[in-house]
Amino acid sequence: MLAHTESVTLEAPAAIVYAYLADPGNLPKWANVFCQSIEHDGNGWRAQTVAGQIGIRYECHEVCRTIDIVSLIEPGVEDTAYTRVMPNGAGCEFTFTFYRDPDMSDELFDSQRWGLREELRTLRAIIRQLSEG
Repeated sequence: MLAHTESVTLEAPAAIVYAYLADPGNLPKWANVFCQSIEHDGNGWRAQTVAGQIGIRYECHEVCRTIDIVSLIEPGVEDTAYTRVMPNGAGCEFTFTFYRDPDMSDELFDSQRWGLREELRTLRAIIRQLSEG
């Protein structure tokens, strides 16, 4: 499958950015093109997305600062986005990789790439506000 990776340099320590991103409750704040809202339902997380309501599972590794965001599309069908927060001087670098499903149209893939770029701009602004205040 074709992979797409975007990254953004953030002006805050990696530990602070990781803690923010590892909290599923923050997903609609920064990934607002993909996720409009999220709630804990006792068994996990349910997100309202552009594709409708889906389950979300976070698989986090604090030492490596990786956060795999698993979308539970339907029973037995999962789609994972792989992210990592890496130190970069006094700040950090955040990378986000997703794969193009073989059945995905060019238009949808391009739309998802555009959406991710917008979300990373939003994330940069949020992290800037957190580090300033």
